[in-house]
Amino acid sequence: MSTLQAWIDDARSLARTAISEAILGTEDDLGPPAPVAADQRRIETVGLHNLLPYDQYDPATELYYNTDSVGFVLAVAPQTGADAELTRSLHGLYDSVPAGYGLQWMLLGDPIIEEALNAYVDLRREYAEAGRAPSFYLEQAERRAAFIRGKLGQPLFLGQNYSITDKRLLLSIVRKGSLDDLKLIEEIQNVRDVVGATLSSASLASRTAEPNDLLRFLWPILNPGAFFGDGAETIDQTYSDDKPIRDQLTAFGHHMRVKAKHLLYGVPPEDADELDARIAVRSFGVHQYPKSKELWEMNNIVGSLFNDVHQYPCPYLITLGVLILDQTAVETRAALRGARATQNAESKIAKLQPELALQNQDWRAVSMQLTQGGSMCELYHTLTLFAPRKKMEQCVAAAKGIWRSERFKLFPMLTQQLTTFLSALPMMLTSDMRDDLKKFRLITTKTTVNATDMAPVLGEWSGTSGRANLLFFGRRGTPALVDLYSSGTNYNGFVDGTSGAGKSVLLNEIIGAFRSVGGIVRICDVGYSYEKQIAMGDGQYIDFKPGSRIVINAFSTAGVDTENGLDSEVKFIRPIIARMVSPTAPITPFEGALLDVAVRIVWKDYGQQGSPTLVRDALLSLKDQNGQPERIAYELAVRLEPFCKGGVYGDYVNGRTNVRLDNEVVGLELEHLNSDPQLRTVIMLGLTNQVTNEMYRFDRSRPKLFLQDEGWQIVGDDQESADFMEEGYRRARKYEGSFFFATQAITDAGMNKATQAAFDNSAWKFHLKQSDDTLKKIEKGDVMDLSPGLKRMLKSLRPVPGRYSEFVLVDPNGGTHLLRHIPDEFTLAMATTKGPDYEFMERLRTSGTSTEDAIRALIQAKRK
Repeated sequence: MSTLQAWIDDARSLARTAISEAILGTEDDLGPPAPVAADQRRIETVGLHNLLPYDQYDPATELYYNTDSVGFVLAVAPQTGADAELTRSLHGLYDSVPAGYGLQWMLLGDPIIEEALNAYVDLRREYAEAGRAPSFYLEQAERRAAFIRGKLGQPLFLGQNYSITDKRLLLSIVRKGSLDDLKLIEEIQNVRDVVGATLSSASLASRTAEPNDLLRFLWPILNPGAFFGDGAETIDQTYSDDKPIRDQLTAFGHHMRVKAKHLLYGVPPEDADELDARIAVRSFGVHQYPKSKELWEMNNIVGSLFNDVHQYPCPYLITLGVLILDQTAVETRAALRGARATQNAESKIAKLQPELALQNQDWRAVSMQLTQGGSMCELYHTLTLFAPRKKMEQCVAAAKGIWRSERFKLFPMLTQQLTTFLSALPMMLTSDMRDDLKKFRLITTKTTVNATDMAPVLGEWSGTSGRANLLFFGRRGTPALVDLYSSGTNYNGFVDGTSGAGKSVLLNEIIGAFRSVGGIVRICDVGYSYEKQIAMGDGQYIDFKPGSRIVINAFSTAGVDTENGLDSEVKFIRPIIARMVSPTAPITPFEGALLDVAVRIVWKDYGQQGSPTLVRDALLSLKDQNGQPERIAYELAVRLEPFCKGGVYGDYVNGRTNVRLDNEVVGLELEHLNSDPQLRTVIMLGLTNQVTNEMYRFDRSRPKLFLQDEGWQIVGDDQESADFMEEGYRRARKYEGSFFFATQAITDAGMNKATQAAFDNSAWKFHLKQSDDTLKKIEKGDVMDLSPGLKRMLKSLRPVPGRYSEFVLVDPNGGTHLLRHIPDEFTLAMATTKGPDYEFMERLRTSGTSTEDAIRALIQAKRK
């Protein structure tokens, strides 16, 4: 064969291959399709980082100067819900952006929550290392953080999709151009100012995302192994202004392979026996949009609040890209297409083609939105999932379920994974990217009303400002750091929940939040729920057992604070005496007036030496209008006899109080008084009085907690008890103190005047799972009037023993947040009061084992 003929044959073969790859993909079924092979060659030739436009950042103008574009990026706080005002404000945002600009919302479900975990642990480290709190609380926080870190990027519990992710939201706006275009620079700065003001009016807090913010956002996306490894590596990345931004976004040795269905990050296994640890990144577009959508519904795109199945089991990125169009040209085109659609829908052939009527309906909707102030735009949505290669199909199924439930139909963007992935990143939506997306049919023409209603700007509540005292998680996996002192009213709490709802574990967490920062803690316990916490916190535990010589006399602990006058002291002592004379029924106003007179006489004459016996004597000395002994006062004195010297309870309430509150943590166990509720009520009221009176001794800057567990048992339906509660809460506020009142059901708030006072004076309300009977009462609305939203949340509470409890937190501003308390196994074991577990630890402690070692032994025994 001649050389010329061989050359011709080679040319023909090459031409056949080129045509085959261009039209059908590769000739070999086992090879990659042509677009995939082309993308892989791009990656191998220049590297992923060189496909990114990010070049320089100008701190003076706060603009990014990219390869062929100029733009800015804002970090925005996701909202937790949407109303008409937010929708109107966001709609105005699109009107403020000129034609030719590309706007992108990017919501990242980021499992790297190092910032939150570090804040939670470091707060405790500060106090432990300064010797102001026991080191136990630091160790407890470190254990909890280690548990969460051990599940980075994956479901927290076996058999559930639930995973922990923070929700990070960026808004980028970009236009094709260069830094030499001074007119463009001025225009885009004006756009940024207007957009910032619009976001502010919508109550969307925002700030300029500087290079460190961009790096923090993009590093795990471009190096997805970080989502599943060491989160500290991500937050340690810092920007250097001596080299292009793109060169700082991927790790050295970065390896990525383009596949038809996804991108693969990491080094492939070298032999068949080696585990494939690569991370798959799969991107989806939206093939079909809902016929109607409202902004508030987009909250469910990050996971359902009421369906555990519809959660993301992996990290994810949701992007909405919006290209602003020239309205004059596009509205003319829209009018023509609308007229044509109407004409087609009215034609004879429309009976055979029902889709023509649907098209006409769509264009009528467009026309209506345009007349109401909307405008035309082009938009697209992408969803990008990050998961270990073998777990990807499970994650895809979960994500499709979420989007399908919201009436979006995803499609997998086969062979176009690289372009789709790049289109999801900040400042990528230039006219060139728009042209590529148009070829793939990913971008579609909609109105700015659609762009507003389908914006991924809603996330989940992430807690309060202030210190990281308490760590909870939303049902969509968002960490929520809560500071109970982040309140403009008071710091009190009302906690309710049925047996088994996790109330004791939650209250142990709240106790730890105070003690871990050097707080003063006082507890009225009924059932040994907090005994081990007190022991671990170097506290004092007083068990009111039969035969104990405990004395609690309200007179002997009063008057220690000179700021409290006579009236204030009487308000505290009189209700205690009232419970002595009438344990179950409220006293009459006249009886209350007589007790007021008697208590004032004793306080004036005896001060701290006063006692119930002296009050009885004062009652017996009272005369009526005829100068005769007052009959009702006499009856009160007789009813007070059991609490006087020589009476059945006299030894407990006469004399000087001998319950010393010198320790920073004191618990009083009243379990043994359950058989004698009359005495138990008086003792709990007396301790409340003592705790409140001694608050003045401590620095006002130190947090103080007084917890009344099963508090409903100590109060009655009388004004005396209500006044007592209100006075105690008033004093607590004065000294930076916090009263927590725990009970069995939310409906207990309406049980009587005193519980209502406790409820009304509590800025924080923790509602755990309620009993079926309580839920029926709530549904009927007989006991208390709750909003439909709160009722639905309460009915949905489903704690999982050994994993988490659920509760509705009502914050001081009235916001309702559905949260999970996810303790580590040590905290669960410490709080348990289950018979076998409790007895197991008690046997060990009785034999000399420390409380901590007994808890660890229980954990090991339960693992077997």
